[in-house]
Amino acid sequence: MGITTTQANNITANNAKISFDGTSSTKLGTIEENADVTDTANVTAAGALMDSEVDADIKTLSYLRVQLSVHLLRRFLTMPMQQQ
Repeated sequence: MGITTTQANNITANNAKISFDGTSSTKLGTIEENADVTDTANVTAAGALMDSEVDADIKTLSYLRVQLSVHLLRRFLTMPMQQQ
C-alpha cells in the first residue's frame, strides 16, 4: 500500500506532525521519574547482582577469611617448637 502523495510531500517539506494519544503522552511523561528505578526482578532476569547482594557476599567472604586466618593462627601458635 505505501504512503500518499500528500504524506510524501509533508515528509519532504518536513511538515509531518506526530500526535500522541493520552496513553502515549502519559508513558512519555513518566520516563524521567522511572529512569532510575531498578528492581530486583529486572536485575536478576538480566543475570546481574544488586549492590546489596554483592555487599552481602563480600561481608560473608570477609567473615570467612577472618575465621580462616584466626584458625590458622591458632594452629600455628599451638604447634610444638622443634629443637635444633
